[in-house]
Amino acid sequence: ITISLLVLFVPICFYFACSRKSFSERISTERPELLQIGYGVGVTVIVGNISANLGYVLLQFLFTLFGLEDKYHAMLEASTTYPKNFWLVPVFAIVLAVLPAFLEEILMRGIGLSGTKKFGTWFALLFSGFFFSFMHNTWLQLPFAFVLGIVLAYFTLRFNTIWIAVISHFVF
Repeated sequence: ITISLLVLFVPICFYFACSRKSFSERISTERPELLQIGYGVGVTVIVGNISANLGYVLLQFLFTLFGLEDKYHAMLEASTTYPKNFWLVPVFAIVLAVLPAFLEEILMRGIGLSGTKKFGTWFALLFSGFFFSFMHNTWLQLPFAFVLGIVLAYFTLRFNTIWIAVISHFVF
């Protein structure tokens, strides 16, 4: 987990150190309205859960079809991590929810989306979903991370702020 965060943090720092533009010039950080946040979080949770469940069903079907059902269940077990000590719960929350939501959204919706917008909105949305899904680096998250990446990119473009994507990513 720490390595994953460093892999996100180092390129972001390098990008802003080399860029001639400030953080707020490159990434839209306008304060969203409460209704926009509610809309973004609500749609993200609904679409995220539907795509996650469909993705899991599809992957289970494919693994079963090819006789790899044991590997599917092993992947499910390996992807579940719980803190062994109650006092580690806040650390887990920060490392698994807060930091990834913030760093991934700066990288994907801030840098990536703003850089690909010039090729058109559809290209930027699909690129965001594609890159976001492969950044998560697991077959289990691939289908719904793609859909979620598109949804978060849409809200970033629609409301002209990265904060809805950050908050929605954190909640989901």
